[in-house]
Amino acid sequence: MAGFRLTDYFVCGIGVLGALHAAGLLGMRLPVLRAIAFFASLIITAYVGAVLALNFFVDYLPPARRRIYLAYAAANALPAVVVLIQHFV
Repeated sequence: MAGFRLTDYFVCGIGVLGALHAAGLLGMRLPVLRAIAFFASLIITAYVGAVLALNFFVDYLPPARRRIYLAYAAANALPAVVVLIQHFV
């Protein structure tokens, strides 16, 4: 089974940072950091959603890599939803 690489931890870290910022647990208000984390999470979630949807029809990802993409989606889903709610509703 393939383990996480450093870039995988970085992508999940962006989502965790955005989630902590969305929950107000960081205690600091940095609008630039917030915008970068939220929109990066939105882009990552859209990309992962497209890859997993394509994989559903074509089945080209090995199971280990698919699990890593699911970890990306799980880490970045909350900040992406927060961006969509705050800016488009």
